[in-house]
Amino acid sequence: MDERESKDGADRLRLFEAQFARTRAARGLELVFVPLPELLPGGGVAEATLASLAPSERAEFARLRVAKRRRDWLGGRLAAKAAVRRLVARWWGQDLAAAEIEIGRNAAGAPEVHLRRALVDGLDIAITLCHAGDLAAAVAFRFAHAGAIGLDLEPLMPVDIALRPLAFTAREEAAIQAAPDESSRRFLDLGVWTAKEAVLKAIGLGFAVPFHDVEITPRGVGEHWHAVVAAGAGSSAGRELIVEVALVADHVVALAHDPALGAGGA
Repeated sequence: MDERESKDGADRLRLFEAQFARTRAARGLELVFVPLPELLPGGGVAEATLASLAPSERAEFARLRVAKRRRDWLGGRLAAKAAVRRLVARWWGQDLAAAEIEIGRNAAGAPEVHLRRALVDGLDIAITLCHAGDLAAAVAFRFAHAGAIGLDLEPLMPVDIALRPLAFTAREEAAIQAAPDESSRRFLDLGVWTAKEAVLKAIGLGFAVPFHDVEITPRGVGEHWHAVVAAGAGSSAGRELIVEVALVADHVVALAHDPALGAGGA
């Protein structure tokens, strides 16, 4: 990669991060986008990249056999570690090495953060991550300060027609079809899908809840969209969230969060 390509790539990542600058400042969270790492012949990675993994993460990476899965998994971990490092520096003024941060899974399968160095009592770092196309992204935050956060990212393309009846409610479909032009319709189409994924991550249910159980009221690019979790979604029934949906470099990005700011927010 030449110097111009490297600069263009860095500028592109800054564009993604800039979309949510106000929410980042208000809620004290850290948002990172990274390119998915290139695999070596045979599916390996450079030793410098492996050195950023904790021992348990190295073992998990070694168990992955499919090249795409290895690349996606590793990209998500690298984004998450970068976000946690920024968060720790922001809140506690400490510089952690990437290998001191372990991204594991909780009982529900959602990513969770373990630090190999104690910082302060009662440390409450949470993480949400995603990957799509050639990018991975993660948000690190303190739940007590920021509330629930969910992130999703998708390359701009139509939602599979076979999935539409399972994914969109009648009101969502009507809002999409009422868009003034094809470009707006394409954005709303994927925006609603991406917003639903972000909401399900924020409430910690993932694919345990059908997409139909989250209803999105779409608006324009960069505006706050409204999400409601339907009555059938257990303890999350009736919950309302805000989703910020942005269109950047042919990708749709959705950041879901609680309507009320967490403690100490601006």
